[in-house]
Amino acid sequence: MYFDQPIYLLGLLLIPLLIYIRFLWLKRKPGTVYYSNVNTVKKIPKGLWARLHRIPDVLRILAIALLVIAVARPQSSDTDIIETRGVDILICLDASRSMNAIDMSLSELEHLQLMGRAPSNRFQIAVDVLRQFISTRKGDRVGLILFGRKSYLKFPLTLDYARVLNDMDAIILDDFSVGPDGECANGCTISGAGTVIGEALARAYKRVKSSTAPMKNIILITDGESQGDSIDALSMAKYMANRPEEEGKYRIFTFLIGKEGQAYRIAGTDYYGRTTYAEVPFGVNPKLLKEIAETTGGQFYRSEDESQFRKDFSNLQRTYFSSPIRFGKKELYMYFLTAAFMLILLEFLLRFTAFRKFP
Repeated sequence: MYFDQPIYLLGLLLIPLLIYIRFLWLKRKPGTVYYSNVNTVKKIPKGLWARLHRIPDVLRILAIALLVIAVARPQSSDTDIIETRGVDILICLDASRSMNAIDMSLSELEHLQLMGRAPSNRFQIAVDVLRQFISTRKGDRVGLILFGRKSYLKFPLTLDYARVLNDMDAIILDDFSVGPDGECANGCTISGAGTVIGEALARAYKRVKSSTAPMKNIILITDGESQGDSIDALSMAKYMANRPEEEGKYRIFTFLIGKEGQAYRIAGTDYYGRTTYAEVPFGVNPKLLKEIAETTGGQFYRSEDESQFRKDFSNLQRTYFSSPIRFGKKELYMYFLTAAFMLILLEFLLRFTAFRKFP
């Protein structure tokens, strides 16, 4: 809360003076009824109403203080987002098999196993962070494209965050199992035998091209380099960067998630039912992702573990996607004015009923 006319708050300095006049100085004035001897009267014990006879005076002083505050025009900031036009954010999420990788050492995995806890792979971490990100959006349209051997629009740009979050829970990652038809045997949402970054960016461009938002943002999350791609990823980024001004501005924010070199993935279970892990190599291409981001005026983040990825994504959200808020003024003086009026009314009721004076 703040005050539009704080100078009037100086009137509160008169409150101590009013207290002194009412409770100290007026007691020294001679009475209006004279008695020859009041010693007997003083011996009479005071009743409850006699002990509370100062309540009307207290109510009056409080009412004066509230009136002074009301005159100073107290206000509060309305932190609701006033604008109705947000930004468009299309997320391109890598769903290739390498996203099964767990960026921990074998000793860390064994320690978690002893504690009865399961480690999170790269895909699970990415989905968890994205869920938190989407749940904090207000007025921004969000969409998701999955890509592995092919690219797939999971959901278009929308404000229906609840549906988006539910759809994310239904995503099944390719776990390396292969069925008779050559496809994944675990019912994966999309085959992970590839990493078509260029195709994913091309599909993202088609989805946001028709948007009327002046700023069109694409978040690319991947742990590897482009594999099996029919479209060159960097060329696609340059194409978006050179679009006419009337089409809007495209920005691509790239995240390289995971360490370069060796990592682990779940291989199965042993004779005792304990989870076993296999060490697998994964290649990365930070140069490509950095060039894609810089070409479009975005930002490149290299996150080698879960904590760094969460930190980097938090920085992205705070720097580029913090919801624009305009603060509106909400007048509060009526609350103080009403309270002062009620106190004055109560004072008069008490002064002329329970605390009336004679003569």
